[in-house]
Amino acid sequence: MKDNEHGRTGRKRTLLLILLCLLCAGAGYLIGATGLIGLPGFAVLHNSDTTFLSELIKMNELEKTIKSDYIGDTDSKQLGEEAIKAMFAALGDKYSVYYDADEYSAVEGTIKGTFNGIGVYLDMTDAQKALITRLVEDGPAQQAGLEAGDVITAVDDVNVVGLDYDTLLSKITGEKGSTVKITVDRDGETKDFTVTRSEINSQTVYSANYDGIGYIFLSEFGKGSADEVKEAAQKLIDDGATGLVLDLRFNGGGMLNTAADLADYLLGEATTGSIKDRNGTTETFTSDADKISIPYVILVNDNSASASEFLAGAVQQNGGTIIGKTTYGKGVAQILSGLSDGSGYKLTVEEYFVGDGVAVNGKGITPDIVVDSDTSIVDGTAQTPEEDAALQAAIAELKK
Repeated sequence: MKDNEHGRTGRKRTLLLILLCLLCAGAGYLIGATGLIGLPGFAVLHNSDTTFLSELIKMNELEKTIKSDYIGDTDSKQLGEEAIKAMFAALGDKYSVYYDADEYSAVEGTIKGTFNGIGVYLDMTDAQKALITRLVEDGPAQQAGLEAGDVITAVDDVNVVGLDYDTLLSKITGEKGSTVKITVDRDGETKDFTVTRSEINSQTVYSANYDGIGYIFLSEFGKGSADEVKEAAQKLIDDGATGLVLDLRFNGGGMLNTAADLADYLLGEATTGSIKDRNGTTETFTSDADKISIPYVILVNDNSASASEFLAGAVQQNGGTIIGKTTYGKGVAQILSGLSDGSGYKLTVEEYFVGDGVAVNGKGITPDIVVDSDTSIVDGTAQTPEEDAALQAAIAELKK
């Protein structure tokens, strides 16, 4: 029982004891006054919606029927896992997902920055196809022959088109030294590759100096990404850079706190954004007076999402310049949490806003300077900086 229920009369305790005895006898009873429900073979559940609990009773009945009458083999754990996945799917929210233990371990590993994988960077297209945008140099995938531009269609002969990013990632990652079969579509031709997994240290920041203009590409907002960007920017400044291009194209997001940290680094004293939960409780992010010492612009495209949009929107709402294509439009934040058996889930719990309250979800960030180009040095379609139209527009803006 909850702490605030202690010290009440003994009647509720008696009802609970009766209920526990009835459960041992195999019967299930709903006691509405106490908020308790007993299910055959289940633990006592507290303070849940009675409609939902009635569905649990039905599910329990069906599970018993399946196990006793179904002609084929049954796996109770698998039945339960699929029922939980269906519960998340019923939310109708593509960002809320249940993960089994292996899937959750893989997702958690990517956030920590070290995991056993094949060394590819993926972009999930609107058709939920996994496009390889870049490969870890001399990593397992590159050694096996995979290339930027390949679209992963199957993993170990199981179709993966339509899976969300984290679930796909969990199938690609695995035990160090183990092999995985990756099937790709390359210019309309199906190709198979056997790749040996190895430890991948996720490097989120790449930098260069283009004739005095610093360039930093940030692939995701990981735990240490803000410090990596700051260190790279300072090195570029020390090397004589007079302006900075921060490239968030193909950056699908990550940790919102990291984006808020970078907004604080780029902006002077300002309100950078806020998040609001279902109860209307709001947390506001602000930046202090300290800021980067050189001018900068931010590059985005239609694959820049979530934390990328928070940072780009915060900069734009406070007078900064955004260049590229309108962003994806994911203005909601999720929590990632583990369960006692090693499984876990991602659940949408907040909506975020940029600046003084501008919504992003379903809208995206419209750049100040629109460059409608799909050619980029980030994904390898532009072989030189001069072939990257958005980058050239950014350099020109900084040199004005």
